[in-house]
Amino acid sequence: MWTNLINYKNGKKKRFHDAMEFFAIELFEKKVRDNLQIVVRFQELDNYGDSCILDYEDEFIIRINKNHDEVTQLRTLAHEMVHVKQYWKNELRDAGGNYVIWHGCKLNGENYEMDLPPWEVEAYEYEDRLIEKLGETNG
Repeated sequence: MWTNLINYKNGKKKRFHDAMEFFAIELFEKKVRDNLQIVVRFQELDNYGDSCILDYEDEFIIRINKNHDEVTQLRTLAHEMVHVKQYWKNELRDAGGNYVIWHGCKLNGENYEMDLPPWEVEAYEYEDRLIEKLGETNG
C-alpha cells in the first residue's frame, strides 16, 4: 500500500501511518492492499466535513480536519478507510449529482435527513470495531 500523509505536524505521523496499515489489513486482502494508493491530507475544513474521494481508478484522497484532536482524527481515519473499502469493492459509487450507487441500487444521498444513509451506517459500525481492535493491539 502506498500512502502519503500531508500536513501532519505534531510528530504523530508514524502513529497515523501505522494505524492506516492496521485498518488496511483489517479491511482488505493482501493483493488489494498491495495496489492501494492513499493520500491523507490534514487540513482546515471550514464548510466541508472529513471525506474520502476516489481521485483516480486506484488512488484515494482522505481529508481530515487538522483542528480535531488526535483521537477524533484516528476515528475519522478509520471511518474514511471504510469508505475506501466501499469504493474499492464497488459497493459505493458516485452516480452524479446527489445520487450514489449502493450495492447496485441508485439512491439519492439527500433522502436521509433523519437517518444516516446505509454506507455511513456501515462506516460508523466498522469505525467502532477498528478503533477497538487498534486499542487492543496498542495495549
